[in-house]
Amino acid sequence: MANIHRLVILLMLVPCWLLCAPDATAQGDDAISEELRGLIANLESPDAGVRTQAAMALNLRGERAKAAIPALTRALKDEEKAVRRWAALALGKMTPESKSALAELGRVAEADADEQVRRNARSAMEKIRAATGAGATGEGGDPEVLRSMAALGSDQPLVRMKAAMDLGQMGPRAKDALAALTRVSEGDPDSYVRQAALEAVGKIRVTGGGGDPRLEALIANLKSADALVRMKAAMDLGQMGAQAKAAVPALTEASRSDTDPYARQAAADALAKIEKAAAGTGGTTTERPDPEAARLVGTWRGVISKANLAFVEVITFHPGDKVEAKLSNLNGLIFWEGKGKYVYAKGMLRTDFGDSLPQEQPVTWLTDDSYEVTGQGVTVTFERIR
Repeated sequence: MANIHRLVILLMLVPCWLLCAPDATAQGDDAISEELRGLIANLESPDAGVRTQAAMALNLRGERAKAAIPALTRALKDEEKAVRRWAALALGKMTPESKSALAELGRVAEADADEQVRRNARSAMEKIRAATGAGATGEGGDPEVLRSMAALGSDQPLVRMKAAMDLGQMGPRAKDALAALTRVSEGDPDSYVRQAALEAVGKIRVTGGGGDPRLEALIANLKSADALVRMKAAMDLGQMGAQAKAAVPALTEASRSDTDPYARQAAADALAKIEKAAAGTGGTTTERPDPEAARLVGTWRGVISKANLAFVEVITFHPGDKVEAKLSNLNGLIFWEGKGKYVYAKGMLRTDFGDSLPQEQPVTWLTDDSYEVTGQGVTVTFERIR
């Protein structure tokens, strides 16, 4: 009943001439053109109500209002969410000409603050692609890349995080997603999603002169607005040892001026590790494996829990330095698994899975068959299962 009341009120707000206008065939082309000009002009009105009514009316006219496509595309940036909602819906009805709005619809589908606007934009994009076979920017696009880009606009943090991770795994093939990933890395409300997006940018970016995309991404992360991201970037740079010499200027600045004391300390520690490795007097803990690493050999199951996130992680450490890991949610849906290397030394466990950033965590042995690791505020308790 409440929905009906809202619909009645909205219809009352729409001027009668918008709802009762004769069919296009009953009017001359000049009359239609004049009417559209008025609606298009109203999209620029300083009155949010007038702009909303104009967008609603253009949506009602659908393909008969294709002359309004440029104005509706601009309206996707309107400060009033109702205008953006109706503009996105209207563009979905104006195929194939609204193909020109795909790029802006893609931006809105990923980054708009309003979930309904994002849904309307995704719906419009699907209709335009179905009518034209176009990709995200109006050209042919990789369907897998496009799906992951759309998932970056989900209201579920785990879905956004997985989308960023998937795009990163695609490498340069996902270069069209760089702008979207950059926006997510800077503005997503979830720190884990921001970190996943930053790592994906580093994997996708094509650098010249033999540059290391991972190193460049870590250096960029030292400027992140998130203190945890800055701290982790510094720690990861320290673990790279002499390979991270290019990061010394950025780390020096962070060690002196970062506003977070933990990030400053992490930067200072990273400088010490890099300088020590470069001087040839030793290196990171990855250079001298601890004989006690044999204690890790076997398969372990651990539970990670923090806030509303809960996962089960199964890790198998093989003799030597090979490791397999599988991460799944408590419903049993596996969304990440990988193989990599590990080094255990001086109570620190360092794991590195392919192109992903290495992780280093302190190990606390509880018994011979159980231990804890802690990282980024999350504690995981592992128990041997074989």
